[in-house]
Amino acid sequence: MRFAVAKQQGLDEVAVADIDDGFSGSHVLSARQKTALRFTDAFLANEAGTVSLLGGDPPGDGFTDEEAFEIAVGLGLFHGFSKVLICLGVEPEPATMEVTELATPDTADPYTDLRLGLDRLRYACDAALVGQPELLAAARIRVRQLLGVEEGSRANPHPFLDLVELYVIDVHAITDQVFASATVDLEPAEVTTLLVALAHADATARLERSGALTASAP
Repeated sequence: MRFAVAKQQGLDEVAVADIDDGFSGSHVLSARQKTALRFTDAFLANEAGTVSLLGGDPPGDGFTDEEAFEIAVGLGLFHGFSKVLICLGVEPEPATMEVTELATPDTADPYTDLRLGLDRLRYACDAALVGQPELLAAARIRVRQLLGVEEGSRANPHPFLDLVELYVIDVHAITDQVFASATVDLEPAEVTTLLVALAHADATARLERSGALTASAP
């Protein structure tokens, strides 16, 4: 998947082909793109606080607070919802995926829109899970504990927390049997909302670790 504006700004398939473990030696990717990729690696490893998007290496190849926030939110949500697809067993095979170009979202103030979007997603999950408030709260807390944002250990014995732990630690270890036993007493709509809430919790916890949530509003 490619956003149209990225292609317009020069991210063609030749550049994409260099986005792998050896990207630092690429002669196609710009220094600014490499800064973003270093941050991406750290973000996905939950070590985003060790790499800054702001200064750049060399200096001048970094991003503004608002740009850094956009990158971090995009990473968090893409990562979180990709893991939801894996949980549901509908992860697409890379070999069968076609390159799809998407229109870039039209917004005059992406920073504010993204902040509001994160809040609205959380509130929507709260509203949809009025029958499972304790489980929803426990799932969110456990995600934050596992990602090092909060201290503490698991206090809720519900089997869905087994899935939560694998979602954070090793999502590919969630088998059909694990998924079935973790959700046996939940309605399908509750499972779907809980998975969306996990994606949101995972994204926002990583954002906190990266420092992106403290970026100043424009």
